[in-house]
This record gives sequence, C-alpha cells and structure tokens, in this order.
Amino acid sequence: TSNGPYVLVKQDFSVFKELKVGDLLDMKYNRSESLGDGKTFKTLITSKIPHDHYTGYSIVELSIINN
Repeated sequence: TSNGPYVLVKQDFSVFKELKVGDLLDMKYNRSESLGDGKTFKTLITSKIPHDHYTGYSIVELSIINN
C-alpha cells in the first residue's frame, strides 16, 4: 500500500461497487486530535486493491488534489 490516505472497504458493501478508480470526491478530513469540524478536500480515488490479511476487504487508495 501507499503512504497516502486510504480507506478499508468491505467488498460486498454497496458503496464499494460505487467507488471507481478516477472518481473525484469531496471528502472531509479530521485531524486525529481534533474533535471539531474537519476540512473538505477534493480527493481522487487512485486504486482499489484487495487486502492481503482481511479477506473480503479492499484498500481504496486516495490522493488529495487541493487544499
């Protein structure tokens, strides 16, 4: 996996089927120590890779486009 942001998604969830490599999403990110509002960034889905250790899950790799 990359060192960038990613989400782990169960492959049989409907949202997994909707996520396509190349899709551009508005995603809200929160700092781990923050309890307040996050910040929204344009985010590109760069890959969907089956996870080696969690059967039935894939890593959806992301790339933040702007800030």
